[in-house]
Amino acid sequence: MRERRMGSSSGRPPGNPVALVAMLVFFGLAAVGLPLPALPIHIVRRFGSDMNTVGWLMAMQSMATLLGGPWAGRMVDRRGARYVVTLGLVAMLSSGLAYGSATLGLAGDRIEVGCILAGRVLSGLGEGLVVTGAGTWVVGSAGMDKAGSAMSWIGLAMFGGLAAGASVGALWELPAVSGLIVGAAIVGLATTTIIPVPRIQAIASRPPLSRVIAVASWPGLTLGLSAFGFAIVSSFAALLFDSRGWKGGEMATAFFACGHVGARILLWKLPDRGGNLRPTLALILAECAGILLISAASTPTLSLVGAALTGFGFSMIYPIMAVLMLQDTPPHVRGTAIGIYDAFFDMAMGSAGIVSGWLAARRGLPFAFFFAASLVAISGAMAIAAFRSRRSRLVSDAAAVASRAWRNRHRDDHSRNASPFDPEL
Repeated sequence: MRERRMGSSSGRPPGNPVALVAMLVFFGLAAVGLPLPALPIHIVRRFGSDMNTVGWLMAMQSMATLLGGPWAGRMVDRRGARYVVTLGLVAMLSSGLAYGSATLGLAGDRIEVGCILAGRVLSGLGEGLVVTGAGTWVVGSAGMDKAGSAMSWIGLAMFGGLAAGASVGALWELPAVSGLIVGAAIVGLATTTIIPVPRIQAIASRPPLSRVIAVASWPGLTLGLSAFGFAIVSSFAALLFDSRGWKGGEMATAFFACGHVGARILLWKLPDRGGNLRPTLALILAECAGILLISAASTPTLSLVGAALTGFGFSMIYPIMAVLMLQDTPPHVRGTAIGIYDAFFDMAMGSAGIVSGWLAARRGLPFAFFFAASLVAISGAMAIAAFRSRRSRLVSDAAAVASRAWRNRHRDDHSRNASPFDPEL
């Protein structure tokens, strides 16, 4: 079977393709962020829905992203990154059309709700396709020696697109937002046509899926557990402020984003350096300290500092662990590996809100923050396991190479010393 293999394109500066992919990711994720403020308001005003219904409709996107991520990765390996990213942007464009159809008032409530539901599913599938395809694209364009820094910029474009989309979407109602979603997707689609495509080589075979899952498991668990810090701040920091009678709780997510972006700018070269265990553990420790500071702070200012520290610590975990995983992943299955790796993050984000809300209702918000910090601390153990697993594979591979070399040399010596009538010859 012939498979696509993505490698670096000779003669092209790696920064240009990475910057262009980051730009299309920005517009693609802006299309995801645009409806976040307007859609819940439209659902409540138009249909009189309760918060539970709103929550389920909004959650459909995360479910679609979770289910579609690994499938998107397999498709990247078979059809190429450009094809998958284009398909994702078309899905996002279609989500804008679905939202717009729900605002026309030409059909009954059930059909309009169905259009919104379709829009959420299409948006989730599009997000998974774009993120997985773009991650594979930049690794193929920049090469493994710059894969970490390239993925850092893609992550920065993701958060920037979501934040920009949500900020702009807050200024408009759903009919106008639907048009903006279509426009953002069209800009992303236009960008895909001018990005150089990494070279494609024929690959005779591919490793079994179980091996790819095994390689992605420890880095994925590290990412998933550390993501609880992001989830607890984005979902419950404002409620914690409100429960203490403080103002400015809505700024916690902004401070988290500032810390996140600051780390990406200051430490963007870190994932490309070898031996990242100590910096990784230091970042995890910073994230733990930030979560505990939010919970234990006696003033809102200290809690906001904790939010920034949480964002700083969490920021580089994704690219560091992704590079560690990709070092043991053959080029022709990188898309599958990235899709599986991203699924750990999606599972964590989907479950964190449910688990944290259940704990907050029974033990209080401070306990929910303590629980999140505990899971982030456990991610440190997962990181140690990931780096040790990588080291063990290197030792095993080196031993196998040495053994083959010894056998070949022994066979050559035997051939030179043997009689021409030796039956073994």
